Amino acid sequence: MKKAILIFLKINPSDHVKYKIKIGELRKLAMSCDYKIIAEITQTRLKPTSNYLIGRGKINELRDMVKELNIEKLIFYNILTSKQKYNIISATKCQDIIDRYDLILEIFDKMANDNLAKLQIEKARLIKNLPLIKLNASKKLKIEHPGSMGTGEYAYKSKIRGIQSKISKINSKIDKYKRLKESWLNKRKNLNMPIICLTGNYNAGKTTLFNLLTNSDKPVSDLPFTTLSSKYKKLSNKDYLFVDTIGFVLDIDPKLIKSFELNLFDMINADVILYLVDISDELEIFKTKFLNGLNILFDINVDYKKIIIVFNKIDSVNPNDVENKINQITNFFPYKFPEVKISAKNSTNIEFLFEKINEVISK
Repeated sequence: MKKAILIFLKINPSDHVKYKIKIGELRKLAMSCDYKIIAEITQTRLKPTSNYLIGRGKINELRDMVKELNIEKLIFYNILTSKQKYNIISATKCQDIIDRYDLILEIFDKMANDNLAKLQIEKARLIKNLPLIKLNASKKLKIEHPGSMGTGEYAYKSKIRGIQSKISKINSKIDKYKRLKESWLNKRKNLNMPIICLTGNYNAGKTTLFNLLTNSDKPVSDLPFTTLSSKYKKLSNKDYLFVDTIGFVLDIDPKLIKSFELNLFDMINADVILYLVDISDELEIFKTKFLNGLNILFDINVDYKKIIIVFNKIDSVNPNDVENKINQITNFFPYKFPEVKISAKNSTNIEFLFEKINEVISK
């Protein structure tokens, strides 16, 4: 197991709760990649530094820890610029510096088992790393002093063109999948077959519910992102098509979401969105995840009138706590979402879920 340190820059001094939830999320993600967490460092600043994100003093502290504890990886919650990543590598002498975007891609790599998922992961990684590759190449170019259009400059531009060409080829392949999916979707609509899409944060129970509703046996795991490419299945006794999609994660970078555009295509074009929320989470975690996932759906322009809130895992919570948690969040919204309380694990209230689905479809 690689030794790693987690780093979090807190820019809101009044935040005494949410940053702990986010650090906990980062810890779970890192552990799912089999990293051994040696230390967790949090710094509070009103704004990040342009050179290192965190202050120079913390960078020196990290440098000493890397040397003394044989740290192999530094994992930042905050998204790093290419300049920051380059400078942190130079200052700490740790060659493996990643942020949560990179960490999520590592998990995607681990979980991917089909060509489409692998294509989308590769595209996301190339787009994320291109600025750093440009920076590294330009730094090397300045050291070599090649002169106008010398061999160094030619190699630099050739490398950049090669990456851009690779991204373009991946886009072409993804476009083919997209055209096939559009054709497939139109056929379903012509057959008047409603499409019900399951969404929500990872570990909310999406795949468990999908298996229950469709009599499937898709793999269920506590690891994040067990589902990367959408899974589809029609009900045997109704003309409904259920779709299980990629799970959300806190503060997921919009660029990373857009890389999985075919999953978004499923969400946007569905007739009903089942937004699963884990009601067994602690209250603050529950509220944070609920708002995070809902904001993602709004950001990708899902029609809010299609959304049904599905509070899952009620079998693990006292009934009074269930109502209290729901009241804590639903009172904030001017629009009253249809909602249902279920246990996918125990098949509780599934008949009420179908009632809500039918109500949304009939509108």
